Amino acid sequence: MVMDRQKQMAKHDIIEVGKNDGVFWMKFQDFCMNFRRLSYVRLLHCVPDWTVWETLGKWSKADKTAGGGTNSDQLGNNPQWKMEVSSGNGQPVKVVLTLKQTSPKPRKLVCAEILTLNGKTVNTKDEWRKHRAYKVDSSYFEHTWEGEIISNKVYTLWVGLWDAGDESTF
Repeated sequence: MVMDRQKQMAKHDIIEVGKNDGVFWMKFQDFCMNFRRLSYVRLLHCVPDWTVWETLGKWSKADKTAGGGTNSDQLGNNPQWKMEVSSGNGQPVKVVLTLKQTSPKPRKLVCAEILTLNGKTVNTKDEWRKHRAYKVDSSYFEHTWEGEIISNKVYTLWVGLWDAGDESTF
């Protein structure tokens, strides 16, 4: 068995280093021939001094939370959260936000914004225009936004689907 593994490795110019721990090496050309996409994940909950907060939500006509995007008069009906950000030293804080639709067919256009509303909900387009601070994204299915925001402030995180009345879970 070991001999077969060594022959196979020699055939493909793979170098085995260390123990059988799932780590392996391959030529870049071989990687490109066999894979079309490379994804990576940063595990923020493993990093000291990071706070991770997760929630599930939905845009629903029945719950009156399908208010539409920033072009809608009903944008205040969308889910919104109070977001307190502090660093203790007054320095900007790095924020990573991921918005991911979990519906079986998540092909709706998503909007998300961080607003300077001190945790209060936005109710009108005028309020939204006046208090918008950071545009997170307008994309389909999933998007991660990274940025630095001013610390020791309270923000409102607002998420919406582009068209009023569209329903989805996130």
